[in-house]
Amino acid sequence: MSHLCPLHITTTLSGIKVNKGLIDGGVAISLLPERMLINVGKHPDDLIPTNIAVTNFSGTLTPTRGLVTLTVKVGSSERNTVFVVVPSRASYNTLLG
Repeated sequence: MSHLCPLHITTTLSGIKVNKGLIDGGVAISLLPERMLINVGKHPDDLIPTNIAVTNFSGTLTPTRGLVTLTVKVGSSERNTVFVVVPSRASYNTLLG
C-alpha cells in the first residue's frame, strides 16, 4: 500500500514551535510562506532581497518576497537555514529542502 498523504513534522524555527512542516529532500531550497513571518518573530523589513525564481510542480513561476535566515531544530539537530519567503496558501507552514 502506498502512502498518499504528505508527512508533516513539528519543528522549531528560531525558538518558535511550528507544526505542519514538510521535508522534501528533492528540492534545492527551503520555503517559508509569507504568512508565517510574524509567527517566527520576523517582519517583512527583515527580508533580504533576492532574484531567486521559484517554479512550482506545474512549471508556474511563484514570486519571491526575499530571504530570511532562521535557526531550525528538528529532533536534536539544529542549524541555520536560509528560507525563500513566498506568498503561498500551501497546507504546510514550512518546506525544508
